[in-house]
Amino acid sequence: MIQSRVVQVVYRSIYVTVLGIGFLASLGLFSGHFNTDFYVYFTNLSNYLCFGIMITELVFTVKSLNRKELKGNTSPLNRFKFLAAVWILITCAVYNILLGDIASKEYWTSLSNLTLHLVGPLMFILDYFLFTEKKKIRKMDTLWVLSFPYIYVAFILIRAAIIGNQTSAMLYPYFFLDVSKYGYSGVTLWVLGLSVVFFGLAFLFCFYNRYSKKETKEETMV
Repeated sequence: MIQSRVVQVVYRSIYVTVLGIGFLASLGLFSGHFNTDFYVYFTNLSNYLCFGIMITELVFTVKSLNRKELKGNTSPLNRFKFLAAVWILITCAVYNILLGDIASKEYWTSLSNLTLHLVGPLMFILDYFLFTEKKKIRKMDTLWVLSFPYIYVAFILIRAAIIGNQTSAMLYPYFFLDVSKYGYSGVTLWVLGLSVVFFGLAFLFCFYNRYSKKETKEETMV
């Protein structure tokens, strides 16, 4: 892990800037058309969480530098960042595998797409691996990995049931949540399938954390 606080501040400042531009683009501010459905996308919500975490860590890191603590990887949000790293990795993977067309010109010319589906997620995950202390992650923390996705699915389904077809607003931002097409049983199967992926990635991250902890102990003994 990189322990330089200066490097962490520079990297996290770049991330915050990039994601901030992506948020503005996703709201339609650069195109002149405000996107009223911005809050229904898991992509946006998961990136908002990561952005909040990074802002908090950036402030924490700057304060550490002000106290002349030039090296370190401690963070007040280790466990939450562990979960957010899994969520944003799913955001990146699901969009680029199931939803987006990486061979299209639109994919590479859309500022919001590149920042929120590719650059932002990869930068956050890289920050987790490069700068974040892993010792405090426990096996039990993986059980929380489905909390935010399930809350999101419940929100989308309840919202769609309430507003129905009485509005032009988008009801189902992702095809696998479309109850009108797949029914609740079909949507449930999709959700269960994605749940397996969430758990699998969480355990892989947890395995990495345990390996990092062991490696740190060995280095300490040398």
